[in-house]
Amino acid sequence: MRPRASLTEAPVLRSIAGAGLANLLASVILVGRNLLDGFYAAAVSTDALASFTLVIPIIFLLIGLSQGVSVAASNVLATRTGAGTPPSPDFVRHAAFAALTTALALGLLLAVAAPAAMSLYRADPEVLDHAVVLARWLIAGMPVLFLYGVSTAMLRALGDAPGAAKAATAGLLVGVAATPLLVFVTPPFPDDPLVGIALGLQLGYACTTVLVALRLRRRGLLGGRIDRATLRADLSAFARLGVPVALTNLVTLGAAFLITGVVSNAGTDATAAYGVVSRVDQFALIVVNSVILALVPFVGQNFGAGRPDRVRQGVLSALALMLGCWVLLGTVLALAAPAVAELFGLPGEAAVTATGWLRLSALAFIFQGVTMTAVALLQVLGRPGLALVANAVHLYALLVPWLFLLASGDDPAVLYQAVAGAQITTGVAFLLIGAWVLRRRTAPGTAVDKEGAAHA
Repeated sequence: MRPRASLTEAPVLRSIAGAGLANLLASVILVGRNLLDGFYAAAVSTDALASFTLVIPIIFLLIGLSQGVSVAASNVLATRTGAGTPPSPDFVRHAAFAALTTALALGLLLAVAAPAAMSLYRADPEVLDHAVVLARWLIAGMPVLFLYGVSTAMLRALGDAPGAAKAATAGLLVGVAATPLLVFVTPPFPDDPLVGIALGLQLGYACTTVLVALRLRRRGLLGGRIDRATLRADLSAFARLGVPVALTNLVTLGAAFLITGVVSNAGTDATAAYGVVSRVDQFALIVVNSVILALVPFVGQNFGAGRPDRVRQGVLSALALMLGCWVLLGTVLALAAPAVAELFGLPGEAAVTATGWLRLSALAFIFQGVTMTAVALLQVLGRPGLALVANAVHLYALLVPWLFLLASGDDPAVLYQAVAGAQITTGVAFLLIGAWVLRRRTAPGTAVDKEGAAHA
């Protein structure tokens, strides 16, 4: 009997908006806790906030690498479900196995490579030492992060966005509640309270993973042993999408590493200001993230079911939802910029720099959201290689050279102009690329690639 794939049957706007709202609360908590982490670091000292800022590329790197596995598992599962192949415990076990083994292998590599790369920063030695310690603790928690990502992604791929959101909300709140205790009250390492941030983050991921596992068990999708024959087929399917996704994120994060290095060379005040802007940008993009989390399984199921009309309607509905929210959020962010800089307790020069950057970011994050949506769309429609190439060209042919040129001056305030300018240019370019691929991949009569659907 063909399983009911609700994302191929329910009204399009209701499917996107409903799942997006379900994801929103968990996204608010996740990004809000990242914002709080920056606030906690600032409460320790300006140097602590600068150390935390140096680790931001590492945080993005770990999340980006985990998305390689979670996006691949989610897309394969959604496409097969839409094509009529029921999910099985084998697939869940294989996805968890891929997440764990990938996290362990990459963790061993990063434990050596990340501190060596961070040593290239020309930051204050004490600031750099604390940043390296925090980075090592974050890397140690990679298995938990990868399991969190792949487990919640599979629930969303099955059409259970509310279940994934409830589990993430409850689990992440545990970490949010524990973090100030681990930083200020009973820090396990009093000489380095920033470690408490890493431990609180990992606790939230672990609790969420346990709650998701319980939901999967109730669906009969947990337990049993790994079957080697189907494992190879599933790992191959994961790799076809997961490797380009991970490489796309690596390309982005390599540029983020260079940006942070250039900013850190401008002094502690500029580094602290950039840390505030980075955290606020994440908060401003929660609507984008929530809608993308809803859009990916929707496109996957309908693409697998051979419903290109619903794919196009879903993408247009998602963009319409985000556009309204972008205008509202951008206005609020521009008006609230001085208050945000004051909230973090930045010293005078750093506060002035952060205020100017936040106002510019209010415009740039709209285009950043377009880029994120287009990249996700290219990946789920089977063009991850195009997303990788386009991303690399814009970062290393446009952003990085422009940034190094501006860095030769004496005014650190102009550095973010390069970042914002690249985001605006890239947003326009990716909008055109995404529209072209969407039209080609969903044109009437286009064959749908359902390779691997028989092995769910």
